[in-house]
Amino acid sequence: SMSDSRGYRSREEEELWKQRDPIFILRDRLIKEGALTMAEFETVEKETDTYIENEVIKFSEESPEPRVEDLEKYVLADRDTQLPWLTGKAA
Repeated sequence: SMSDSRGYRSREEEELWKQRDPIFILRDRLIKEGALTMAEFETVEKETDTYIENEVIKFSEESPEPRVEDLEKYVLADRDTQLPWLTGKAA
């Protein structure tokens, strides 16, 4: 969160988890192998941020609110198709 007051996690813990970030791990591996430069990564990162800011957020804000009935849609499996042991219902 951009408004995180660090009330539950220290700056040191954040840094520790940043070192485990799979995006940065992959970035560093690709740079080490010569398949990517830091400048190329920064370009992709900037393009992605711009796309999110200009397209994704706009689409989200302009989209209608989802229906409550669709709350669980596409989360796992439809309740009607789940196995009895998943729903707690006897077979």
